[in-house]
Amino acid sequence: MSAKPLLLAGVVGIVAFAAGIMVGPRLPPLFRGTTAAAPFSADPPPRQRAAALPPVSAALGRDQLESRTKPALATVEAKILELDRQADWVFTKEWEVIMNTLDPADLPAALATADKLATRSIREKLVAALFSRWGECDPAGGIAHAQKLGRAVDRDAAVTKVVEGWAYTNPEEALGWVRQLPAGSQRDTALALVIHFLALRDPEAALSLAEGASLNPNRVNSFMTIFASWAAASPAAAAQKAATLPAGAQRTQAMQAVVRAWAARDPQAALGWVDQVAGVGERRVLVEAAVSQWAESNFTAASAYVLKLPADDQRASFINSIAARLASTDPSAAMNWARALPAGLSQQHAISQIASVWAASDPSGALSYAQNLPPGPEKERLAASLGSQLAMSDPKAALTFAQSLAPGKNRTELMTNALGQLARKDAEAAMNSIQLVPVGTDRNRALQGIVNALAYDDPRMAAAFAAALPPGRSQSEALNAVANGYANTDPKAGLEWLQTLPEGNARRQAAQQIVGRLASTDPHAAAAFADTIPPGNVRDQMIGTIASSWVAKDPASATVWLNQLPEGTTRQVAARTMASQLAQSNPREAIGIIQSVLTGPDQASQLSNIAQRWAGTDSKAALDWAYGQSQGPARNQVMAGIASALAQTDPVSAARLVAGIPPGNEQSNAAQNVVANWVANDPVSAATWVATFPPGSLRENTLSVVAAQWGHADPTGAMRWLGTLPPEPARDRAVQAYVNQLAYQSPELAAPALAYLQDQTQRNLATESLARQWLQVDRPAAAAWLAQSALPEDRKRQLLGSP
Repeated sequence: MSAKPLLLAGVVGIVAFAAGIMVGPRLPPLFRGTTAAAPFSADPPPRQRAAALPPVSAALGRDQLESRTKPALATVEAKILELDRQADWVFTKEWEVIMNTLDPADLPAALATADKLATRSIREKLVAALFSRWGECDPAGGIAHAQKLGRAVDRDAAVTKVVEGWAYTNPEEALGWVRQLPAGSQRDTALALVIHFLALRDPEAALSLAEGASLNPNRVNSFMTIFASWAAASPAAAAQKAATLPAGAQRTQAMQAVVRAWAARDPQAALGWVDQVAGVGERRVLVEAAVSQWAESNFTAASAYVLKLPADDQRASFINSIAARLASTDPSAAMNWARALPAGLSQQHAISQIASVWAASDPSGALSYAQNLPPGPEKERLAASLGSQLAMSDPKAALTFAQSLAPGKNRTELMTNALGQLARKDAEAAMNSIQLVPVGTDRNRALQGIVNALAYDDPRMAAAFAAALPPGRSQSEALNAVANGYANTDPKAGLEWLQTLPEGNARRQAAQQIVGRLASTDPHAAAAFADTIPPGNVRDQMIGTIASSWVAKDPASATVWLNQLPEGTTRQVAARTMASQLAQSNPREAIGIIQSVLTGPDQASQLSNIAQRWAGTDSKAALDWAYGQSQGPARNQVMAGIASALAQTDPVSAARLVAGIPPGNEQSNAAQNVVANWVANDPVSAATWVATFPPGSLRENTLSVVAAQWGHADPTGAMRWLGTLPPEPARDRAVQAYVNQLAYQSPELAAPALAYLQDQTQRNLATESLARQWLQVDRPAAAAWLAQSALPEDRKRQLLGSP
């Protein structure tokens, strides 16, 4: 396994292969001696397996590393179980040796041991490596074992790894089996694996296979591997073939691979070829690939070539590319080169790119270089680029470096980052170092950064830094971050911290966060703390939060707590919250809570809300309960609530229910609610029902609702309906509602309705109002309409702005 990477960077989409494609009996036989029609046995006979596959010793002999001693299987199993004490598993040299000593007889036991690992990520990586090993030395046995796995996704993933190992060892033999797979994702992925490893041996054969396979280029990046291998041996031949490919992602991949390989030998020839064959869209990417490769072998020549190019975005991109290349091997030389570039954005971007690479690989070297620069903009820019990397790797050094910078944004940001990172490693040192920052805005920002860095990991220490901030907005925000940290890690400790805060808005906001989280885990403790809060809005909000969480988790226990609360606002708040939470799942219990705690109009309003929600899921049960209540205003309000719920699904039944409510506010509100829902689906029926209402405010209000909503959906139909109404105040209000609905977007449709207004003064006022809006969107049409209207001439001139 020494030459085969654990994860194939050149082949993507392998995970997609394991997305539910069944293996089982659909897999073709592994052996040339069997017929394609024969099912693939879950446990093929040993005689067939031995006759069809290459000797195990060949694969083991080629891949065996310096260790020739095969460890006992028990030793390997013990080594596997030790992985549970690690955070992750890396395919080290030691594990490479272990894998290459395993033969087919060992692998079932090794896999069984790997399955016992508790850490999922480690288990999956190790299982994948073991199946890949099985594919190297016994693909038939590996696939047979994979077929026995319980879940389809596990079976498919295991088969993929077996094919990977097989293709690495013998891609030609693996290809013979893969070709028998039915068309689909499974076959595409298996072919991609074969193509990848075949390309390393015979790129021309791999290309022929890839072109004939019609693989999705978005899933499998095979052409890059093929042409990289081909160009390493014969760049001219690979280039000639790449240039003949049709335009698209595969051609670009192929040409990039050729350019990189060719530029490593003869960059001028590679660039000359690009000039001859590359299209406009390809040239930039190919030149950058060539220049980047050229910079590895002859940075001076590559740099000179780039700097002769026109000063544009393309050159800036090339400068960044070669800067990154040199920075990875000699960052000091790269920085000196960048500083010698012509001043401008390209230089600044190059310095930033080099600084980032340098700080990641050698933070102390990068810091030393920056410290030796003379004060000025260059040092400031470099500090900005180095800041975050330095702060993470060596916050104390970064803090010292920040002190050498001139006051300003770069200095403040670096100090803030450094102190935040230092606080994570050594909070006490960070507290002492804060004294290095002058009192004022910079120190406040640094303290806030530290609080944000520590809030989740160590809210107690974060609180100490927050306390060092002066009272005001900055401290309030810091205390809020501390409260959030306590709420998510240790809300009980957060309650103790709250006791140390002075009374004020910051304490109240912090208390809401901590108590809100504690209410879901320990509502008794949350309620006990709420009892210490003075009566008022803050306590009421807290009680509401506790009640909501408690009743959702344990309704019976929450009810006991509710009944123990003293009479007053707090108990009422808890009752409303609990009832609202229960209204959907247990409306009868919600009603019981309201009836036992609330009285008067408040009780009636709450019962109406519960009944309305109940009717949305079980209207019959809600009505049966409502009819069983005593006659009176409370029952009328409940009926109105149920009617509102029914209006959305059964407006006819809702209308009948409204008719049974005595005249008054409840009936009027319910009727308007029913009409608003009814007219949206059946305006004619809604209008017919409203027309039966006796004269009065209810008739006027509901006719207006019909006119406005019907007019919005169907202006012509609503206009015809308005003409059927008898002259009366209710019609005038309906006309006004219709006109107001259409005045802005369709004034020409609204205008004819004004003729239905009985009173001339009212008609004139409505005409003026409509004209003002119409003139803003279509002055000629509005002026023409005004000219033929009955509005007095002096008012027309005034509206039109004429003398």
